[in-house]
Amino acid sequence: MLEAELDAEHRRNSEEVKNARKTERRLKELQLAAEEDKRAQDRLAELIEKLQQKIKTYKRQVEEAVS
Repeated sequence: MLEAELDAEHRRNSEEVKNARKTERRLKELQLAAEEDKRAQDRLAELIEKLQQKIKTYKRQVEEAVS
């Protein structure tokens, strides 16, 4: 009877370890995805800034041409 309980406990322990590893893998995947999203967001913010500067330059050129 004790051996059966020990076997059952080992199975439960194995399942818990397996679930913990699976959860850790998923966490790492999500962290990598979040880092990639952050980099993409930073690139887009830089692009927006550059485009806004171009718009300002074009507006200034138009105003000078009209004057």
